[in-house]
Amino acid sequence: MIIIVVEVVVVVVVGEVVVSAVVLVVVATAGVVVVLVEVVVVVTTTSSTPPCLNGQERTKGSGNSRACQQKALTI
Repeated sequence: MIIIVVEVVVVVVVGEVVVSAVVLVVVATAGVVVVLVEVVVVVTTTSSTPPCLNGQERTKGSGNSRACQQKALTI
């Protein structure tokens, strides 16, 4: 007998605040094979960090400290 355990991890990123909700259902019985299936869903809200203008890109960083910079021109 095989029991499939589905774990859903929802990660909501709002600026610097990361809220994670873990829903885990575990059924443990002697002599039962438990298969764990983990699903990670990442939801990013763009309200705190507005998108860059055309021709600009987001600098590497974390949260609101990331600024827009002009993209390097490739000739």
